[in-house]
Amino acid sequence: MQKFSFFGIFLIVVGAFLLLRNVLDLDIPFWDFVFPLLLILWGVSMLVNNVMRSTKKNNPA
Repeated sequence: MQKFSFFGIFLIVVGAFLLLRNVLDLDIPFWDFVFPLLLILWGVSMLVNNVMRSTKKNNPA
């Protein structure tokens, strides 16, 4: 459980860093914008799946 949380947070941080670096430059090719955004979304989806899985495990209905 913590391994996936760490990896998700790591992807969000790396993606945010790359995105901010490219946005502040203001000369943004398409893939320089999309690649970090995809990393951020992938990290967020991993965190959401982890939270959903842990709440489902703790509250079996």
